[in-house]
Amino acid sequence: MLGVSGLWCFLWFIGFCYMTNQWAKTPAITKSHIFATARNDVQAALAFSFFSTISWGALTVLAVLRYRKGVSEDFGASDLNNAPTIDQSSNPYASFGGEPDQSYQQAPFSGNTGPPQTTSSEYQPPTY
Repeated sequence: MLGVSGLWCFLWFIGFCYMTNQWAKTPAITKSHIFATARNDVQAALAFSFFSTISWGALTVLAVLRYRKGVSEDFGASDLNNAPTIDQSSNPYASFGGEPDQSYQQAPFSGNTGPPQTTSSEYQPPTY
């Protein structure tokens, strides 16, 4: 981000200097005969490039400060030590490769081709 901010700040500054120089070289007679909308367009472009230079300059300064601050404060070892732990006993689902005796499904190709075994012979609708 540091290089991108610096590059954009430099490019907007070059654009501002170029447009200001071209506007300054324009004769006063031509400036007075330019339509009001065209003069406003040029002034708006100059103002936009000036404020863009200031904005990108501020972003470059912030990027430099962040670079000098370093990574150690943002991703320190203290953050990793304070990470929450996951209680595996409260997890209702078995993880892949977990304990084979706590499976939720019948093993495939087990030789049992009949319908699944139920405890009662009648259909029990779910309660809502």
